[in-house]
Formats: sequence, C-alpha cells, structure tokens
Amino acid sequence: MFPLNNGICEVRDACGGWTWKRGRPMLPLYCYRDKEKREVDLIIEESGTLYPVEIKTTSDPNKASINAFKVLQKIPDKQIGEGAVIAYV
Repeated sequence: MFPLNNGICEVRDACGGWTWKRGRPMLPLYCYRDKEKREVDLIIEESGTLYPVEIKTTSDPNKASINAFKVLQKIPDKQIGEGAVIAYV
C-alpha cells in the first residue's frame, strides 16, 4: 500500500462529508495494486482497520467488483472492515 498523493483531489468531492484539514483528509487514504494487477481503488484506514472501496463507472456493478478486497487479508497487523462499491448513477 502507498499513500495517495496526487489522487486526493480526485476523491475530494465523493468524500465531502469527511473532516478535512489543510486540504487533506484526516483519515489515511491508500490504494493497492500488486504484481498480479489486483487492485483496490481506495482504502480508508481508521484505528488499524482497513475499509476497502471500489469505484466503478457502471451503474450496475456485480459481486466480482469486491473480489480484490481479499488481497488485503495478507497485510499483517490490520483488520479488514466492511467494504463498499461506489457506482456511477
């Protein structure tokens, strides 16, 4: 995992209800991609728990959209919380 640096402005509108400080979210935001090209678009970390989020451009996402969440189970010392799918409407 690595911190989002350039992508923060892209998620700002979707996360307008969160607390921001100096233009940055108060909660750590990450994304994940491995050598097998499995990826999680957004990971929100709070108190040692990772909350995965997939962002889809379709208005009808399927259950396969959350398959990538399983890769986070390999990360030591982190709990995996409930995930979410944000879909274009």
